[in-house]
Amino acid sequence: MTISFMRSLSRRVFHKRSGPDEVFELHQTIMAPTEAHQAKSSLSQTHLSVPSQQDSRRADRQHRRQMLYGVVRDVMVRAEVLSISYKFKVLSLDAGGRQYLVMMDVMHVMSNQNEWLEDMEAQIIRSARKLHDIHVKAVYWRVKQPVLVGR
Repeated sequence: MTISFMRSLSRRVFHKRSGPDEVFELHQTIMAPTEAHQAKSSLSQTHLSVPSQQDSRRADRQHRRQMLYGVVRDVMVRAEVLSISYKFKVLSLDAGGRQYLVMMDVMHVMSNQNEWLEDMEAQIIRSARKLHDIHVKAVYWRVKQPVLVGR
């Protein structure tokens, strides 16, 4: 029963003879957008431009964060600190990604050298501002104590 129903539909659609005017009207309907369609598409284009601006700002923030990562690594390399002996995180303080906090986890060996920590902090702040115009408000240091098992 469904096959005969499909055949009857196909006969009506495909075997109907159309005059030249009907074909032209059909072509105009398909090719020429209506005013409502144009308004809808322009509205969607303005709606799409807002996320692209947000994506642009997000990409800028991500780029600044990556630059700050490079500054911290560079300062630690110049101080001859092995990358295995420290970890760090960067925290953004503003929506634009211009101000940051840096949190450093260092091994206990370096913790006795307060002057060294202050010097590293100053170098990170100075390099970030000079090279990339990024303001590091503070560098927080946390000393990781080794875990002794069996004591």
